[in-house]
Amino acid sequence: MSKHTAKAKASAMAKAEKRDTTVATLGRIIERARKLGLVDLDRDGNPHWYTAETMGIDLSACLYGAFRAEQAVPGFSLERLEAFDDFSFLHDVTGIARHLNRETGEMGGHFTPRCARGNAAKKG
Repeated sequence: MSKHTAKAKASAMAKAEKRDTTVATLGRIIERARKLGLVDLDRDGNPHWYTAETMGIDLSACLYGAFRAEQAVPGFSLERLEAFDDFSFLHDVTGIARHLNRETGEMGGHFTPRCARGNAAKKG
């Protein structure tokens, strides 16, 4: 195997590992939101307009940009969002749900998720 081929293979494996980690983190965040009554069903068991699928798309748009990379929320971190206490977690999830324009991919209402600012509101 040539050096170039080995380097390309290592790069592809690193990208796949990062993607798998991102998907797993998104899954844990969505499950936490589900337990808090933010997606699929509210705390009373009634259908909620914000679905797990929509939340996953919204968080991906914040991370990567909805239509263009420059639309990504600067500094947005799924790891910080996952580590937040419930108050900051609720702030970011509900703020993104409310302020992300799904037609333009832009964040409106001067909202900046706390997980994009590097705030240290940690769980427990």
